[in-house]
Amino acid sequence: MSKKMFQAIDKVSSQGLEAMLKEIERVAMQEHDYDDVWHAKFELKRIELGLPKNYYELKKTGKNKAKLEQLEKARKQFREEAAELYKADGNLSEAASNFAQADKLKEAMELYLQDGSKDSIVMAIYYAIDRKVNPKLGFDLMNLPALKGEVSLKQRK
Repeated sequence: MSKKMFQAIDKVSSQGLEAMLKEIERVAMQEHDYDDVWHAKFELKRIELGLPKNYYELKKTGKNKAKLEQLEKARKQFREEAAELYKADGNLSEAASNFAQADKLKEAMELYLQDGSKDSIVMAIYYAIDRKVNPKLGFDLMNLPALKGEVSLKQRK
């Protein structure tokens, strides 16, 4: 977290957790730190739904199923929003990662390809083949001269 973020949180800390989360969201948006934005929005939604911090343990019990589904839907929405913001900033690998977390795998694969770095191409291959977005494209990508011998399906298992 930046110094600006700490100062902003400190100013509202006496107002409680929700005020601090809203301040994190505001400052993170200014700083183009969209991961902090989606996390803050997610925590605010969790509080709004009355779910405990260890909400994930509720999945095991089957309690609060409707609220957990609402939270999961919100998480995907917040991740997609972060992806669009990263994409607008030209940060394609972060955009792709957030699209993947929102279960928008085709969009993630396409952005990893646009990014073009070796790591991003490997991620595109993963989504193309392992997640069955476009297996033919994935196998074609594995044969790129720059990746020859560096990518195998066994690496992802």
